Amino acid sequence: MKDTKGLQIGNLLYYKGTDNHCEVSLIHGKNHYDCRDEYGSFIPNGEYEPIKLTHEWLLQLGFKETAEDFLSIKTKKKGVYLEINLKTKRTILFDKGYVELVFTKHVHQLQNLYFALTNKELTLCQ
Repeated sequence: MKDTKGLQIGNLLYYKGTDNHCEVSLIHGKNHYDCRDEYGSFIPNGEYEPIKLTHEWLLQLGFKETAEDFLSIKTKKKGVYLEINLKTKRTILFDKGYVELVFTKHVHQLQNLYFALTNKELTLCQ
C-alpha cells in the first residue's frame, strides 16, 4: 500500500490482489505495518491495499439500509450516528444536532472516524 498514513491497529485491508481481508496488528514507525489474515497468518509489509466502501462491506460492519443508496449505523453514544451515501461516498455525521459531511472512500477511513467519535472499534459483525 503506497499511502499508509492514517492506518491504525484494527483497520481492515485487502491482501493485495485478492478479496481476502487482513487486519493491522502492529505498527512499526511511520511506514511499516504488520497485518494478519483471519487465520492469524502474517501478511508481508506492503502486500495489502485499502478496501473500497461498498454496500456489502457496510452491511458487514453493521450498517442498515435506510433509503436507496443510503446506509446508517447508530452508535452507543446518545445522538451520534453515521449515514453514508454510496453514490457520493459522503459520510454524514450526526452528533447531537451537529451535522458534518466527510468523504470516506475506504473501510479503514470509516473505522478511524467511528473510533474518533465513539472510542469504540468498528469491526465486522459476527
